[in-house]
Amino acid sequence: MQHWSPAFTLQENTVEIAYGQARVRVKCGDTALAGIRVYVFGLTGSYLSISGLTDADGYAVFPLPAGSCRFRVDYQGRSSGAMIQPLQEMRSPR
Repeated sequence: MQHWSPAFTLQENTVEIAYGQARVRVKCGDTALAGIRVYVFGLTGSYLSISGLTDADGYAVFPLPAGSCRFRVDYQGRSSGAMIQPLQEMRSPR
């Protein structure tokens, strides 16, 4: 069974999305970990299909919409994270 929306006419509109930059650091003790994948989740636990690798200093940086999200890291066969990170608005792209 298929459901279709009614026909509509596309109009030019401007949409501004406030976003911030999340900078996540991964460490084991005092040692920064490079090359570790960091995953981004919504507050309800939904994976947002966003991930990145940490750099030589253990940081992964994500431009994300302003709000809150969670991060997860898998290291040595274990998952850790679940921290809530509030993101402050930095700017709205034009």
